[in-house]
Amino acid sequence: MFKKAVLAATVFVAALFAMIPAAANAADFCWASSHGRGVGTLPTACTGGRNIETGMCYVPCNAGFQGAVTMCMRNCPSGYVNTGLTCHVDKPLLIGATVDACNLSTSCPGGYTNAGLLCGLNTPAVPAGYKALVSGPAASGLDLSREIYDRGIGLAPSVCPDGLENNGGLCYSKCNANETGVGPVCWSQCPKGWSACGMGCARSANACAQVVVGQVMATGMAAAQTGVLIASLGASAPATEAVSAPRFPVLAAKLAELKKLYKENEELIKLARLEKKLLKAEYKAYELANAVTPEEIAAVAAELVGLFDPTGLTSAGAAYVHPTCDKVGS
Repeated sequence: MFKKAVLAATVFVAALFAMIPAAANAADFCWASSHGRGVGTLPTACTGGRNIETGMCYVPCNAGFQGAVTMCMRNCPSGYVNTGLTCHVDKPLLIGATVDACNLSTSCPGGYTNAGLLCGLNTPAVPAGYKALVSGPAASGLDLSREIYDRGIGLAPSVCPDGLENNGGLCYSKCNANETGVGPVCWSQCPKGWSACGMGCARSANACAQVVVGQVMATGMAAAQTGVLIASLGASAPATEAVSAPRFPVLAAKLAELKKLYKENEELIKLARLEKKLLKAEYKAYELANAVTPEEIAAVAAELVGLFDPTGLTSAGAAYVHPTCDKVGS
């Protein structure tokens, strides 16, 4: 029974490791290096011949017209004041007459009609090209309607000051050569011939898959090993008691048989496990002696220490040790 259990466990572990791709070499993957480039500012100019008005870019109005958001309104002619949608003559309608006490008479300036002690403004003609506010027989040049046409909605400014570039609608300092800006961060570009791989770059799609799967598996195995360690420390006694309960006599007998077999072969099992770790350590020591980059040395050293780490966290960390792309040649 014990031999069958050991054989089944061995086959399962072998199958599991066969599913995991070989770890990519440090020279096959690199992390994209990055640095900040400051807070973005709003663009200050427009494209396509538009002008900034009230913070937005609008199509310029025709000559003789002025902008009012999405509308263009005709300017008032000389001698008139702008009153919004209309133009009003820039003269008072009534003024006081000049009195000549000696001759007992009054007089008015030009453009006014004498009405005794008052002078009334003569109704002006409608200026050429304009329309009276009131049409028909009562039409006069006292008030004019302003011609209006639609020029479309405004667009947000998109042109940045010299030395800055537009990214996501904001202006940022330009990144260095071989860098790509994404918002307030400059990221190093992948080496020539490499492809983007998450937060880094890989020499090939296969290398990218190996790195990603290796990191996921390393993290999962670390979590599993930590869970087993915690369970063995705190949950072994209750589990044994539950299985050994009188209502499970068959299971209790099998457990006792397994314990006896394990006890008889305990030293051999421990020696086999130790021999396996030593063989792995010997191989990792060989890799460490032939490592070149600081990242390779750190990764292999972490794996070597991880052989004797019951939590698996050290080995998991080794899966994330790679150089930054600015240190990798094509």
